[in-house]
Amino acid sequence: MQIELADEGFLENPADLEAVKNIYRIYIKKIASRLAAIDPAYQLLSPSLEIIDDDTKLEEFIKENFEHNHHQQGSLRMAPFEKEGVVDRRGRVHGVRDLIIADASIVPFTVDGNTSATAYLIGFTIAQQLLKQKRRRGSFIDSLDRFEE
Repeated sequence: MQIELADEGFLENPADLEAVKNIYRIYIKKIASRLAAIDPAYQLLSPSLEIIDDDTKLEEFIKENFEHNHHQQGSLRMAPFEKEGVVDRRGRVHGVRDLIIADASIVPFTVDGNTSATAYLIGFTIAQQLLKQKRRRGSFIDSLDRFEE
């Protein structure tokens, strides 16, 4: 038995479905037209212009093919506690000892682009800070570094 953790209700609201249909009718058709003007061999494959122009077929296409891809970020805002921040600039959770967050949830703004690169950089940067901090304390990390050589 599969337990459904979250149902976001995509396309349940008729206005949402109309908005997605308009994306195809207005933008996808316009982009396809401009690409065809640049390269006469260009052809929109899926959905075809025939499907886009037929309301019933377009609705069916959207319902069968519509997917979402979340790139969650900013849910644990990096900012001073007084400004409703959850973590400081080093990923340390305000008011919680020894808890560090090192992923895209601490980004203080919405990234306009590839969020995985941002997440990798955050993880790498905080890992480097932790290694530097542990080395200063002379912990077991030093012995691990010697072991790898």
